[in-house]
Amino acid sequence: MMVKSVKKFIFLGLMFIPTASNAWVINFNFDEGEEGVKVTEFSDAAGYTVYDKNIVYSGNGSAQLNIKKGSDGWGVWGGRKKLPTDLGEGDEVWVKIRTFMPENFDYTTNFTLKFLRFHIATAGGGHLGYTDIYINNDGTYRYQNELYTTDNSVAIFGSENPVKKGVWETYVYHVRYSTVNPLVQLYKHIGESGFTDDGKPIGGSLKLIFEEKSDYTLKKPTDKVKHFLLFTYWNGNSPKTQSMYVDDLQVSTVPPEELKIPETPTNLIVN
Repeated sequence: MMVKSVKKFIFLGLMFIPTASNAWVINFNFDEGEEGVKVTEFSDAAGYTVYDKNIVYSGNGSAQLNIKKGSDGWGVWGGRKKLPTDLGEGDEVWVKIRTFMPENFDYTTNFTLKFLRFHIATAGGGHLGYTDIYINNDGTYRYQNELYTTDNSVAIFGSENPVKKGVWETYVYHVRYSTVNPLVQLYKHIGESGFTDDGKPIGGSLKLIFEEKSDYTLKKPTDKVKHFLLFTYWNGNSPKTQSMYVDDLQVSTVPPEELKIPETPTNLIVN
């Protein structure tokens, strides 16, 4: 496991107290649509993403993500969701997702496969870049912050817990957007003792496998985070026509239940 954390300008971090935007939660359970019909949960860039009723983690549906051989997938591979409110200085966002890559799924690219992404823009809407988690050709992961080209803005990690095929995997991607007190984390469900016949983990829990605290996630306090993107672009084009699946996708300004810290009782009596 690699947990990367570098202290930088700590006095600024201690002075800064973030103020969160109004809390919201977007749940994509993919249960309501008809088999083979294009999903409606994404805002756009999901042309080949359809409802599936066969390979499902929970409920009665999932999303089947499709891509054709030789395609870069833009507009059809994965999906993009406009956030209910723009995020800014001090705001935090979490993405929880379950993924299923069949045994024959080939995620190789000429670079690395875009996976979980947030788009950052100027206050006026100008493009600045993305904070990304990628999947490398060997199944490890890559953090990349397109806002900067510092030593902290790229990291390779996850050699002990690479992508598994043929089973359901769960990830939580967490970012605090800030010019003074940034935070990027990736959690993965690991430590399972096995899997059920339909690929669900037995045992295990979410564990932190990556953390970066010093690489600023905004350029200016006025910058805004506007969109979440799932995959959306295949570097070097897909090596074949293929499908994978996602379920229980949640994007929110509050942590998922598995990562919430229990509240301390206020009326506890100890004898």
